[in-house]
Amino acid sequence: MFQPWRIKLREAQTALRSGRLDEAGRLLRQSDLHEYQPAQKLSAQVARGMVRRGRQHLAQCDTSAGWHDLELANGLVGETDEVTKLRVQLVERAVAEIERYLSADDPDAAIDRIERLNSRGLDSSRLRALGQIAQRLHQAQVHAKRGDLAEAQRAASAALALRPDWKVLRRHEQSYSQKAARGRKIAQALHKALSEQKWPAVLTAAEAMLDISPQSVMALDARRRAWQAVGSEVETAPRRGEEHARRAAWRKSTTAGLKASKVDTVGTPNTDSRFVLWIDAVGGFLVCLGDEIVLGQPVPGSALDVPIHGDLSRRHAKIRRDGETYLLDPLRETRVEGREVKQLRELADGDLIELGQSVQLRFRKPHPLSATARLDFESHHRSHPGTDSVLLMADTCVLGPKPTSHVVCRNWNDEVMLFRQGDDLSCRSRQPFEIDGRPTQGRGPMTHNSQVTGDQFSLSLEAV
Repeated sequence: MFQPWRIKLREAQTALRSGRLDEAGRLLRQSDLHEYQPAQKLSAQVARGMVRRGRQHLAQCDTSAGWHDLELANGLVGETDEVTKLRVQLVERAVAEIERYLSADDPDAAIDRIERLNSRGLDSSRLRALGQIAQRLHQAQVHAKRGDLAEAQRAASAALALRPDWKVLRRHEQSYSQKAARGRKIAQALHKALSEQKWPAVLTAAEAMLDISPQSVMALDARRRAWQAVGSEVETAPRRGEEHARRAAWRKSTTAGLKASKVDTVGTPNTDSRFVLWIDAVGGFLVCLGDEIVLGQPVPGSALDVPIHGDLSRRHAKIRRDGETYLLDPLRETRVEGREVKQLRELADGDLIELGQSVQLRFRKPHPLSATARLDFESHHRSHPGTDSVLLMADTCVLGPKPTSHVVCRNWNDEVMLFRQGDDLSCRSRQPFEIDGRPTQGRGPMTHNSQVTGDQFSLSLEAV
């Protein structure tokens, strides 16, 4: 008599012999084979194979695959001794991971891991205790970010009370206690500076508070008021084309800094790695030669390559050139194309970079044969001193009428190219030109304070 179940059984046996455990298990589960003793024996063999594979995954730290094999084995034969043993091993590994997350002060990851264990039907007093600790540490983090440091300290103390023997919780509690004490001192200094309208001191105190509490409404509001008050006294550059007035304003802001602060608020980056390129009838451009630049707010003590007057942190983000690639390193709130960036991200031509809530920069890499890039201001903000754009110069910088030029000079008939080799700069043009009054053919050396003129163009460099 024809027995269809034997055909299915042979298919499952063939899959097992070939090492296809998942297929064998699927065949055994999708039919009525479990009613027959030969199929039950085969199910036990497949389940043992899945348990062995689950242990291998566990040894390789692939716990997700281990849980998958455990669930398949349990579906075939139920809670056997081997299945139970693998479950205990997986739970122990998961608990160890949760404790590592809590030790690293990453309660959100711990909570996520506990929720996944609960979704697998696991619930124990040990897991519940770890979940309560994770919730307390999560509350401490939220309070600390918002500037409520006293509540953060209380939440950390509540976590310690659940496991007073756990030294890492005591370290967390001590850390939040220190933050609360420091926050009280900074808040006093901030209130005093605000009442006296000492804006540089306000900026310094607000930044110190934001280092502890990046979402502190009080510090963010104080910083916003300070930069608005300070920025209102900065010389405003005239419109494009008024080069002489622009350069005078630039020199004045460079030597005097911010009038309200009476100090150099730009910081002390390596000035040899920057200069301003003025191109008559085109505009002014801050040229950065370093492989890594720092962008942020020009406040006392901040060493910046690209200081920007805006509601930013003193060191808000970095951009690093790695060969032909540019990598964005967000130090504070940063978005690219509307999406928040929390780790290194490669920039693509045309990407819109948003720093904080309002500063917008467009990243451009226009020339296909050059690694030099450009940052254009999409918002109303400008660099300090005021320039139109920022050039991140690699080996070459192309000036000319073509849209692929790093600086488009629409009224020019030909290209002019700037070169760098180490600290040395040079300029090349196919037309005769002069560098600092010296007639030059083809290519000639420049300094960071050179004047270059040709029949149809004029440009100058000024060291920062």
